[in-house]
Amino acid sequence: MSLKIFFLTLVLSTPALAQTKPDAAYLDQLHQNYLQVASTQPEAAQLLEQARTKAAAPSSREFLNSLSFCDEAKSNAAGVVQKSKQQYFYFTRELDEQGLEQKDAVLIKHYSERYGESLPKKNQANFVWKFEPDIVVVTEPIVSDRHVCIREGVTPLEAVELLAHELIHFIKPADQGMKDMLLYRDLSTYSQKAILEPGDEVDAYIFQFTMTIRHVGKKGLRVPKHIHQMFLDDGKFIGRRESLTYYILEDLRYRVTRFRDEFSSQVRAQLSQEETRLKIQETLLATRQNQEIDFEHLGRGRNRILNFVWPAYRKVTEDYKLLLAGAKESKSRLLANIASQRDRTEKLKKMAALY
Repeated sequence: MSLKIFFLTLVLSTPALAQTKPDAAYLDQLHQNYLQVASTQPEAAQLLEQARTKAAAPSSREFLNSLSFCDEAKSNAAGVVQKSKQQYFYFTRELDEQGLEQKDAVLIKHYSERYGESLPKKNQANFVWKFEPDIVVVTEPIVSDRHVCIREGVTPLEAVELLAHELIHFIKPADQGMKDMLLYRDLSTYSQKAILEPGDEVDAYIFQFTMTIRHVGKKGLRVPKHIHQMFLDDGKFIGRRESLTYYILEDLRYRVTRFRDEFSSQVRAQLSQEETRLKIQETLLATRQNQEIDFEHLGRGRNRILNFVWPAYRKVTEDYKLLLAGAKESKSRLLANIASQRDRTEKLKKMAALY
């Protein structure tokens, strides 16, 4: 029995789009300045090497060739420009899987042989297969492209600590799959949690402030007094990471700039995914309802005498009964799932309307 195939491509981008690139002289000076500071701060040297490795650049200087000037429309002194793409493919599961061993390896082989032509040829070995009771979800590995940008007008000397800050974000592992935005009540809840994730703003500012103190002393920190008190004179952070969140989110306005944009983008991406799932389930429900009618008719209409004297004929009748039972079970499950899916979709629509 043929399956209906759905696919969804989700693309998440940072709002700031990179424009022009600094010239070689600017990058040479920035590289030289950074290495000078890093010569007395091993952590800074290690950070640049991690970024070079992640970008597969031949050298740290060549890694900086990817750096660009940020979009002039944005006020940020620096940022990480990122574009992530992930594709999802959905197959409706067959009712006649009873003959297959219910193990992922067996099911992957079965559906790959039958519907592999509908999937991209590249990197199929790295696809993630998830077998839900009624749907097969195949997820392509996330493709993420990111690079650092500096606001035009920032000098190579001023850019050193900004670069270090952004490198913390740059080496942060890419998210594998989407976050469930329904776990967050609102933007405030989301930003309060996201900012504390490894490699996010709290970690980046701790590294930047530590680097500044070790380079020029606490006098170089242009922050409120209570932030000064979170660091020793040698730059060691002794405060609580949570204590930095208000300063970053409110004083530096990250909640209403970066995190608002990010929250809105994530909500709309998930809404698109949930609407696709709802469409799949509603389409499959209609299919199961038709199958229930067909199998009930076929099973009831078979010749009882032939069933008695011809074992092969009797087996076909039993097969229809199994398919009928499978169709009924699937229909019942889908009715419950669709109600839940509609509820999730409506909640996301309300969230999207607010942001």
